[in-house]
Amino acid sequence: NEDGKFIDVYRPPFCNISKINRLTSIRHPFWESYCHEFERLKVSTWDFGELPQYLEIGSVDQLFPLPAMRALNCEQDSINIRVFLSFEAANISHSKGIISLLEQSLVKELAWKIRQLELPDEVVQRFRRIVDKEEVYSIATNLFTQSVLALPKYIPQDEISFSKYREKALEKINELPLKLINLFSEVSEEFEKCTTQIEKIKRRNRTAVLYKHIIQDIEGELDEYMNKFFSSDGLTLFSFQLPRYLKALWWRIETGYVNPGRYIKCVKKMNTYWKQYKNLQSLLLKQNCPDKKELGDLSGMIEELAISLFAQQKVKTLYSISEEKIQDRIELLKQRASQGLYFNLLSDGQEEDLFS
Repeated sequence: NEDGKFIDVYRPPFCNISKINRLTSIRHPFWESYCHEFERLKVSTWDFGELPQYLEIGSVDQLFPLPAMRALNCEQDSINIRVFLSFEAANISHSKGIISLLEQSLVKELAWKIRQLELPDEVVQRFRRIVDKEEVYSIATNLFTQSVLALPKYIPQDEISFSKYREKALEKINELPLKLINLFSEVSEEFEKCTTQIEKIKRRNRTAVLYKHIIQDIEGELDEYMNKFFSSDGLTLFSFQLPRYLKALWWRIETGYVNPGRYIKCVKKMNTYWKQYKNLQSLLLKQNCPDKKELGDLSGMIEELAISLFAQQKVKTLYSISEEKIQDRIELLKQRASQGLYFNLLSDGQEEDLFS
């Protein structure tokens, strides 16, 4: 309170975004002098021991010191060590701080490899009806950077684990250019196959109303795939799986032509889950949720279901998938979203401990 006496701090196991914002941006003046003692500005290398670090701040004669967490924090172009009065906020801030610290230490290496990233002309040409050459390279650069800086399962907490994280990133810097060239080549190839197949069906069935509806549906799906791929959201998991999704879409086109009844039945199933996905997306957007992982996992599950429905024998799913598993995940996300909770889920539905 205003006299500096510790009354109570309530920390639920999950913290909603408004609470995180409040606890990170507002700190009572009484605690400032105690916090500053543990803070540090403009960090450039990991030379500060283990982080996050649990603290108890307050005066020597204070009966109940205030629990706090020391963690990395990005502020404009500076990486600092700050004291947080919210453990949830400290965890989120620390994860972002580690990525910024790694990026800062790899500026020269990233810039050098990005300059060497050359996509074949035929690959760029296949995308010409969607985006120009500059945008293709912009997305390739973004995917390269996001993949290099992707956090490992266990977040670095000390100099040794951060050094291993950096070494792994350096390996990626050397391996990724070739992988990206292959990725863009595969995507452009599969995209061209799908558009060619669509045109063939259009020519064969100019007057069939049913086929017109099917073609419109498939064209909408194809456009959505390519818009996601050429967005600036850093959707690395989606992007590297896109060749598989496009192969499955080709077989989906074939199913629509050969067996329109089965096609319509399967698409109705898919639309049921995509509708629930979009409702969840809207709900999380209202909460200003900073982490899209939980939605990305659900989206991936729905895509795998599409593969199992239209192309299981040709493409194969990454893991066992069923409508029951998707519905269970949706119900779990609905439950947490309705309570205004910030959550981060792994693919098996378990809560992720960022600092285990």
